[in-house]
Amino acid sequence: MPLINEYFAYIDRSSGIEFLQVAKEVYWNKLKVDILLNKFYSIIVGESINRTMEHHLIIYITYLTNEGRGQCVTKFICFVHIKDKTTLCI
Repeated sequence: MPLINEYFAYIDRSSGIEFLQVAKEVYWNKLKVDILLNKFYSIIVGESINRTMEHHLIIYITYLTNEGRGQCVTKFICFVHIKDKTTLCI
């Protein structure tokens, strides 16, 4: 069984977290530009329950490239843990 440190490529944990934060910011900025350049988009929300019976929402956005004449692209937005399935909570 490999040790957990064998999979860790950074000197310390904070460096890895900092890298992920920067990558997330670049991803969001590119996604915003892509969406603003296209007129047609849709937000998709899916519900799931894991083995421990926790409820989650997965949010995606789908849009058409090339001003509605190109490919259909679907991108992940976020994964949200919800306490219960009430309208107020969602």
